[in-house]
Amino acid sequence: MSSICEPVYFVKQLCLPLVVLSRGFASHQRTSRIESEVEDEPISIPDPYKKVNKKCILCEHNVPLDYKVNLCVVIDLFKNVRLLSQFVSPFTGRIYGRHITGLCIPMQKRISQLIARSRQFGFMPFESKESVFIKDVRIMVKPTN
Repeated sequence: MSSICEPVYFVKQLCLPLVVLSRGFASHQRTSRIESEVEDEPISIPDPYKKVNKKCILCEHNVPLDYKVNLCVVIDLFKNVRLLSQFVSPFTGRIYGRHITGLCIPMQKRISQLIARSRQFGFMPFESKESVFIKDVRIMVKPTN
């Protein structure tokens, strides 16, 4: 007895069984089945749950931390107090950490070096006070005789 169905083959990449008939209809059946399977394949899209790589704000906008005037002369940004004061607490004068500023490790180190240099040269204060509290009335006043 001859069987109608011969061995089962697998289509590449689809891993679906393909029945080959012995009566000469195999090629026609194979192509029609493959075309119908290709139409039913899911669309390949990028992973929607993949996290986006974050960049620190200085790296993202290419903010230079050293201005190069000539090839030999480099002007540091320790004079740019307006930029550096954004990374310093106005109440305590301490430098904010990476978890607050969102900077990468090299930029955080560079900013802290520039703030220290700016403080040494007198462009920034070591301890800052909010400008609202500067003219407050002193609570502890020494009595004058």
